[in-house]
Amino acid sequence: MPEQPISSATEASASSTAPPVSPIQYMRGIGPRRAEALALAGVLTPSDLLRFYPRSYIDRNSVPSLRDLRTALLNAQQQDAFSEQNMNLQTEITVVAFVRAVRDRTFGKNRTMVIVELDDHSGVKAEIVFWHQAEYFKRIFEADQLLAVSGLAEYAYGKIQFNHPEIERIDPDDAESYSNGRILPKYRLTQKMKDAGLTMRVMRNLIASVIDQEIPNLRETLSDELLTKFDFPHIQAAARQLHFPDSHEALAKARERMKFEELFFFEMLLAMRHNGIKSLDKAPAIAEKSPLARMMLELLSFDLTRAQKKVLREIVEDMRTTKPMNRLLQGDVGSGKTVVALLGMLAAIDSGLQCVLMAPTEILAEQHFNTFRDYAEKLNAKLAELGDPRTITVAQLVGGQKKRQRNTINEQIASGEVNIVVGTHAVFQSAVEYKRLGLVVIDEQHRFGVLQRAELKKKATASFAGESIISTTPEIEKNTLVAQTFLSVQTTPELQKTQRNLPHWIKEGSTYFITFRAIGKLSQEEQAVVFNHIIEGNGTYYSVGAAVVMTDHVHIVLANHENYDLSRIMKGIKGVSARLVNKMRTITDSPVWQDESYDRIIRNGRELQEKIKYIIENPLKEGLIGGHEMYPYLYVANGDMQQTTQTRMSVPPLTVETQTIETVQTRVSMPQEEKQAAQTEQHEISPHIMVMSATPIPRTLSMTVYGDLDVSIIDELPKNRKPIKTKVVFESKLPVVFQFIREQIEKGHQAYIVYPLVEKSEKVEAKSAVEHFERLQHEVFPDLKMGLLHGQMLWYEKEDAMKAFKNKEFHILVATTVVEVGIDIPNATVMLIENADRFGLAQLHQLRGRVGRGAEQSFCLLATKDHFKFHLGKKENEAQERKSCIIRLKTMQETSDGFKIAEVDLKLRGPGDFLGTRQSGIPEFTFADLVSDGDVITLARREAFAIVAEDPHLRKPENATIRTEFLRQHQKDFTLLDVA
Repeated sequence: MPEQPISSATEASASSTAPPVSPIQYMRGIGPRRAEALALAGVLTPSDLLRFYPRSYIDRNSVPSLRDLRTALLNAQQQDAFSEQNMNLQTEITVVAFVRAVRDRTFGKNRTMVIVELDDHSGVKAEIVFWHQAEYFKRIFEADQLLAVSGLAEYAYGKIQFNHPEIERIDPDDAESYSNGRILPKYRLTQKMKDAGLTMRVMRNLIASVIDQEIPNLRETLSDELLTKFDFPHIQAAARQLHFPDSHEALAKARERMKFEELFFFEMLLAMRHNGIKSLDKAPAIAEKSPLARMMLELLSFDLTRAQKKVLREIVEDMRTTKPMNRLLQGDVGSGKTVVALLGMLAAIDSGLQCVLMAPTEILAEQHFNTFRDYAEKLNAKLAELGDPRTITVAQLVGGQKKRQRNTINEQIASGEVNIVVGTHAVFQSAVEYKRLGLVVIDEQHRFGVLQRAELKKKATASFAGESIISTTPEIEKNTLVAQTFLSVQTTPELQKTQRNLPHWIKEGSTYFITFRAIGKLSQEEQAVVFNHIIEGNGTYYSVGAAVVMTDHVHIVLANHENYDLSRIMKGIKGVSARLVNKMRTITDSPVWQDESYDRIIRNGRELQEKIKYIIENPLKEGLIGGHEMYPYLYVANGDMQQTTQTRMSVPPLTVETQTIETVQTRVSMPQEEKQAAQTEQHEISPHIMVMSATPIPRTLSMTVYGDLDVSIIDELPKNRKPIKTKVVFESKLPVVFQFIREQIEKGHQAYIVYPLVEKSEKVEAKSAVEHFERLQHEVFPDLKMGLLHGQMLWYEKEDAMKAFKNKEFHILVATTVVEVGIDIPNATVMLIENADRFGLAQLHQLRGRVGRGAEQSFCLLATKDHFKFHLGKKENEAQERKSCIIRLKTMQETSDGFKIAEVDLKLRGPGDFLGTRQSGIPEFTFADLVSDGDVITLARREAFAIVAEDPHLRKPENATIRTEFLRQHQKDFTLLDVA
């Protein structure tokens, strides 16, 4: 955990800035300590207190009795491990019961656990088990206390058990209310709040004291039409019911309204972005028919599936218009996305356009290049046979190429000699120039950031220099049009000029470009220390858009969070990093940084991109690195570290300051004669863009993650593909498995053996590839040729290993998850995954997809420890992690449907873990659950997209309320709006 940025070693003599006084500090029952705890939870005012909604409720209708809970647990034992009922038992369960006894028991080497016996008068008892801190837990529980116990329940050894659950002691008054049927709200209490004496009862009393005063200040966010259409309560009535429900029905309706509201305004942003992508730019339209694509279809040795044909039609229909295609092509591993992409490219080439396919790794780029080149050779032979002088040329562009080779390829691309460019991040490097780049395909798109996609789009637009498409609507300067399309957001007059010495304390959430210089030179080790400290504070105290630590200065683009003004952040960054540097120098309190620091507010998206580009190019311009080399102390948000770009999270949204809602709601007006003249103005040309993903995403998430894209799904596999036979095996049976692998190799096939670790670890109890490669080669398969592949190898070593395996120089490839994406070896028919219980479902499914790519029967063997043998056959519920492992293994064994696997994975992990924070771009919803609220998501999406289609700028009077709230929520989201 990074040190707090408000501490400073070098400025110890300066008076520290006191945290702002919270307005609720002087409320009755709060005081300084509680106010500080509430402030850390985001509650600073009585209004915030009103919006601090309960996270759950305790009531007799929804809390099961211990008898009912036992019945549910017993029923679940009769179901499949991944049945709906079993999944429900994966979530937190709350019961209310009395303490009947507290006892301890010794286990292990003089260790003591505490068991609290519960009884709720239903005839069934339960136990809470605490495995440590025995003395503390023995002291805090007393007989006849009424407890609300929330946690994961399991039924083992004939008893219901909760292990270290969350406990709430219910006061006698609340117990009486509960007994009389009242619904008790449960609030999220942080440890700081608990330490300050903020109990559930105190929170309920505090909110009760402000609710009548604050509720009239709540302003409605939904239109009258939506409230009437869905019978939603007004925001004021909903807020009251959320805190102090009159009935289950009223509470349910209030929660439904709040879920809809959260999702509706998020989907509204996606609808605006989708609408903007289609209206801001124009794309080159392709011809109605494509002889090249038709010829390629006839040359294929297989027929396209029904799903492939459907998707291909959607892609071609998109590209026949001048509206840029922005389409997600989603399909399971082996479903044939690549050939669909190729046919789309040939249709574009027939219309004189160039195409690019960008892949995240050189191995995957090499594979696509070889595939496209082979198809192009067949097509060129057919063209020559027909007397057609054209040839289809495919070129590869990756970072590892020699300079002379790269220059030659760049010349061929710039001249238009190359029709299809396949590569990694090198495809949008500064030296590359295209000739009419009309179609961009991005494979495994979630591995690329928004800025990287924007760079490639910019390259494509530049490739049409001198060309344009006549506009049929008034064309205004691009930045103005973006603002107009996205609700005419304008900056305040004070931000129209460059500013220095800004009053940072009133610029919460603004984005700044900051430079500060060192006294003398920093060594590489000192640069690393400073760089790591800046990145550690990212997301907690501020959001870093880009940062570079040079030998004598530092540049940062950052947005300050509302609890920390910029001066405090800089004081902390400079102070703590100075202390760390001095520690390395074994010097005490020696000055490291110059006093002056320089900052400038970033006013718009263009400035943001300029500053980030400046930071990226800084090491190269200073001569610290050569072209295409990585600079170790450079960070750019959004994407993976490639070439000179290291990335970890999304670019912080640029704050666009506004004066009032009335100021913001302005239209861009033009005199009539200017409008008529603008009719003949021209749009700049953007490419058609298609992104591909082999990671199936459940419907509810695709409507949010990819809500601004049109989605095509290939939901069937080619007919010649046999289903991969998957089986869970146990370590005691590995000799039998090795014999089976040997038999497959004797038939002329190849095999993968995958391990979770590269090398043996003292911290993690799991097998490693390097260690077991030696054992397998010398003890198990001494007569066979084996290869090794893992992520710590250099890129050319990985490439050599993969080429050797593809050329059948190895019988067995021992690897880590580096083989998860982009390796196509049709001759490989067996994959053994060791310690399979340590892998996630998505990983297991992707790994399995590396076999079964030919016509032969393939096998995936999931090896796990012997003790899982008993659990897989048992019908008792297991502890959470073990149970999740069982569900993952059984799911893999019983289905090969990637979308079904994704649904199970989503239920097990939740949307945050399923997507990863860097990927999703989805806010943390207070009420909506992306796993279980699919119907509400569908409803909110339908309404949002319908309103934007009918009223793109939300100008109609009936949408005024929606417009005001949309601006309040999303005024920070107006950068890179034309990049999906």
